[in-house]
Amino acid sequence: MFSLLVLVLLAVPDTNQTVTDDSCALDATGRVQCFDLNDHCVQRPPTETLRSFDTVEEVNGCGIRTKDDSVVCWGTGSFVKPPSTLGPVRQLSVSKTHACAVKKDQTLACWGDGSEGATNAPRGAFRQVSAGHRVSCGVRESGELSCWGFQGATLTPPKKKYVFVAVGVQAACAIDEARHLSCTGDLATTLDGEFSSVTVETFLACATKVDGSAVCFNDSKQPRAVGPKGTRFLEVRTRCGRLQSGKVACWSQKTPELLAEDDGKTATANAEGSCPTPVGKTVVVNTSRRPWVDEVMKRVKDGTVDTESERDHVKPEDLPHLAQEYLKSNNWKHKTLLIDLVQDSHDPVLAEVMWDALSVPDCDDDGCWSVRAVALSYLDGDFARFSGYFENHAACRAALTKRLKERASRKK
Repeated sequence: MFSLLVLVLLAVPDTNQTVTDDSCALDATGRVQCFDLNDHCVQRPPTETLRSFDTVEEVNGCGIRTKDDSVVCWGTGSFVKPPSTLGPVRQLSVSKTHACAVKKDQTLACWGDGSEGATNAPRGAFRQVSAGHRVSCGVRESGELSCWGFQGATLTPPKKKYVFVAVGVQAACAIDEARHLSCTGDLATTLDGEFSSVTVETFLACATKVDGSAVCFNDSKQPRAVGPKGTRFLEVRTRCGRLQSGKVACWSQKTPELLAEDDGKTATANAEGSCPTPVGKTVVVNTSRRPWVDEVMKRVKDGTVDTESERDHVKPEDLPHLAQEYLKSNNWKHKTLLIDLVQDSHDPVLAEVMWDALSVPDCDDDGCWSVRAVALSYLDGDFARFSGYFENHAACRAALTKRLKERASRKK
């Protein structure tokens, strides 16, 4: 069975994605199931049957329906409403800012935030497409590679015939017809061996070889094997993969050789994407509380906390507790410090926190504008918008007014 699969991969790489970095995978029925190894709340994908899907930032994703190859999207990202004229598609890819798909006639369609040109798809017939950070790349039917958007021209690999491409943040990796892997941009390198697929994230890429083994690498370290020796995958991303047994396993980027599987304790987001479901202003917390949380909360309350340095010490398991501290507080000085502390996280457990943060009162410094910028970019599903909101107060006010109206309608 698996030898036949390898032969198929050698001929035409399978562009149907069944597992993502956000710990989500298609089950045997074609439905998306999400889990988190730290037992945090995860996204609520649609319940319909899909043949392929892609997710980003835990709460945003798109999938291809099995019944008619149409696209369904979910979450709060700018790409979650595909064009009404899209029709059936062969393959799709999503990023933080936009999504692209290969249509049935092999032409491309991209939608979402196109401010950097990432949605300006070229004409022609394509086999596969990848949406990255403000840039997109695609493999033409001829095997030529095209990239468009921010730094698109600089990401295009040497002229060869390619079968697969993946683009992330200022980096792209492609597999040519000889199965050789080459990367450009911040991950510029070439790897020995024969590869069937590759995925790229921020300063990190992981690739599957035709024998089922997998490696991960970045711009400064040699490739490291994923899983113990002898582990074989059907596909991998940068944090999760599907084993040839069909099971899904995830790993730490620091220790890819150690695999872990879901323990079945994870909660799922509610229909609005808030997670876990709040009861009044109480967040249900299922994980033990680290002493660090109590220590940092003392400094938050006495105003001595250095949020910039403490931000590096925030762990995923701390977020439900910090969210709980935020939601039970009525002191905006404390709440502002907590927002500053978690501003780098896009965990769904912070959804209720960010909706509440929209109500931050005006202030005499940049503190309130920073809170608004963090909350708005979180709710947009695009942290690249933080600077625009923070620096352009008029644009921030306009977006804030829109979100406050949305919040009011959600409460009715």
